[in-house]
Amino acid sequence: MQGTWLDNAPAAAGGTTTDALFWRCFFLAVTAAGLVQKVGTTSCWDWHPFHEALGQLWRRRASLALLGGTAIIARSVFASAGVGVVAALALELHKQGRVWDYHAFRTLLSRLRALPAAQAGRQRGRLVQNSGPFWVSKMLQQWDGSRWASACKHVGSLFGAPAAAEGSTHAGDVCRALEGDSKVPGLGRYGVCSLLRNALASRAKLDGACVALEEASWAKWVRGMHKDTVTLMLDRLGTRTLGDAEAMVRTLAGTSKSMFSTRVSAKRSVAVSDLSVAACETTSLISTVRKKLCLNPQQRGSDRNTAEWVLQRLPSTLQGLRRVSKCWRIKQRNKTQGGDDDPESASAVGAAWFSTSPPEAPGSMLRVACGEKRSPWKLPKLWCITCKGKLRAGSSRRVRCDVCTAEARKATFRISSAKRRRVQ
Repeated sequence: MQGTWLDNAPAAAGGTTTDALFWRCFFLAVTAAGLVQKVGTTSCWDWHPFHEALGQLWRRRASLALLGGTAIIARSVFASAGVGVVAALALELHKQGRVWDYHAFRTLLSRLRALPAAQAGRQRGRLVQNSGPFWVSKMLQQWDGSRWASACKHVGSLFGAPAAAEGSTHAGDVCRALEGDSKVPGLGRYGVCSLLRNALASRAKLDGACVALEEASWAKWVRGMHKDTVTLMLDRLGTRTLGDAEAMVRTLAGTSKSMFSTRVSAKRSVAVSDLSVAACETTSLISTVRKKLCLNPQQRGSDRNTAEWVLQRLPSTLQGLRRVSKCWRIKQRNKTQGGDDDPESASAVGAAWFSTSPPEAPGSMLRVACGEKRSPWKLPKLWCITCKGKLRAGSSRRVRCDVCTAEARKATFRISSAKRRRVQ
């Protein structure tokens, strides 16, 4: 375990190093067992219609303004059937050489209203008024053509030439513009962060170009997406800097390779910008199980007690985790998806899992979290065991950095030379 993510964890917010290790083990356990299925953006069901809508325009070489406008609208509409209407209308605009304007929004509103309410936008939660026909109506009432054109231009620049898209501050500039001079009605901090995450995932899927994030941009637009869910969980995991986030991503990739084949784990790849999804879903799972256990959320240690209850019912072997993961992924995938009903969300999976009254597992994962048993995963080495420096990616089998390895070889050579001289 030396040099891995479960070794020498930084102190969690308001806790100790032991607390951070416990929460990291809990996070890896629930993601491996399939209780948290949305580890990255590409594993979210609502991302696929979003990506398909942009992919159709991308392959036809549509203008960046049309791509940016389609991305904003598709993310705001949210429902898969509604996003399909947006994609069809965007293709019509591309053929006519137009972009999203006031008349296109009026056409979109009439088409969305023709759909059943459950298929046109969100039906639950605090974002109902900022999705589907409600959001389109708000856009028409507060129409500002210059501001909308600027927003489309900024979001569309994420799909521009790779040379321009790989600037380290580019993604942060887009977010700052969407919260400043190019602000879109109904698109707040949560919506901007969600839009950025989906756009970056789509761009990487389309041509493999990765839009980099600087330290300040990651802290504000990924880690700071939501204080009570994302920031809280990342603090518990000890993930505060961009370097911590990169170590977390490498660990998730190593865990996935231990659980599945290399081909399957490649499809489940996670980027730094995706960590807000995993953190939010983990917090949602704890909240759902805590409510089922009738624990007071204001009581100190209620989240820790909930996490221990979950870990007591999860196996500590790879075979057992694979069996639980396969069972719940198949069950939730076979359920109907429509509108805002998301069977793969952590709250839905957690409620369904709790309803089965899972028994305590012999040799449970709680023993691993408490340090009484070794971790079942082959985690990559992240830090040098000598100087605690960061190991480069791709050197998971090494336990020392290049400098310490060279020093160790020199020391070994000096010792062997001295022995030979004594023998002679």
